[in-house]
Amino acid sequence: MTTRAFAYYRLPHQQEIHLVRQCGEAAPVSGGFSVLDEVRGFVIAPFSLSDDCPMCWILPDEERLSDMRDESLMRAWCDEACAGMSGMGEGEPTEDVRAEYGRSFNRFHQAVCQGRFEKLVLARQDTQRDRGAHPVTLFLRACQCYPRMFISLFYAPQCGLWLTATPELLLEREAEAWHTVALAGTMRNQDTDTLVWSMKNRGEQLIVADYVARLLGSFADSICQTEPQTVHAAHLLHLRTDFRFTLRDDVSVGSLVEALHPTPAVCGLPKETARDFILEQEPCRRRYYSGFAGPWQLQGGSHLFVSLRCMTRQQNGWLLFAGGGIVPDSEEFAEWNETEEKLLTMRKLFTLNIER
Repeated sequence: MTTRAFAYYRLPHQQEIHLVRQCGEAAPVSGGFSVLDEVRGFVIAPFSLSDDCPMCWILPDEERLSDMRDESLMRAWCDEACAGMSGMGEGEPTEDVRAEYGRSFNRFHQAVCQGRFEKLVLARQDTQRDRGAHPVTLFLRACQCYPRMFISLFYAPQCGLWLTATPELLLEREAEAWHTVALAGTMRNQDTDTLVWSMKNRGEQLIVADYVARLLGSFADSICQTEPQTVHAAHLLHLRTDFRFTLRDDVSVGSLVEALHPTPAVCGLPKETARDFILEQEPCRRRYYSGFAGPWQLQGGSHLFVSLRCMTRQQNGWLLFAGGGIVPDSEEFAEWNETEEKLLTMRKLFTLNIER
């Protein structure tokens, strides 16, 4: 049987579900992000490109718009593609995840306090048994639960099966203009009329926003930057600064994406050395967590989202990911609790009973 890579996605604040399927395997992409200037389809990129964690492109051999009533068709495509998936993947969390996180936090925090980094992002994993919930059921629950977020369920043999419900835009095109954001700072949902963001959260968001503004100065004209605003993402709040701009004529989209990814919100600063530190020191292997995914020049337009609040399918369950930014003011207990809050976005999907 021919493996058929697929992607289902629902854009923020929209109702339509887009289905994309490739008749053959989605091949890994060579040449890096420059292919964004040439190809259309659904793109899947990891946190860090490598031979065993490539960027993949699902070509739109089949495209259709759907709604919540097409669960049987979506299940059939998913089951056909994922038949024969292997067992629990590498990097499953150890039993003592709390102690391991504490050791990792100390390494990351010390490196920041020594002045080696302005910011670092520390990620962790957790497991969740599937409780008999089909991946498509979880996807549809996420679509109903999280209307403000980008929801996607995608599969390619090189990547595995992933479900995301992410609040962070990497890049999208709006007519002739482009749009990106700086998203950082996290707290539990509360009355926004009395909301006060801590110095730690405001400082973390400022780091990301300043970085994006400086970066865009090398690629774009007519840059319009908003003031930071509070936005909702499931039961959490974040600080977001929006940037709208036009690309210069001599700039390729691929080069801009390569410069943006990974953002300081998921990596740190300085970017390249922070990424190297994470790859060497972080106890979990991120793979496609904190990479990006989304439709490119499809019916839904061109939208790339950072793969946050996500999980990957394993035998008898799922592997969940969450992370948080480490700056000098960070405290271990608070950072651990922040990852627990972020993991709830995915965990909640296993206990919901939503009527359609």
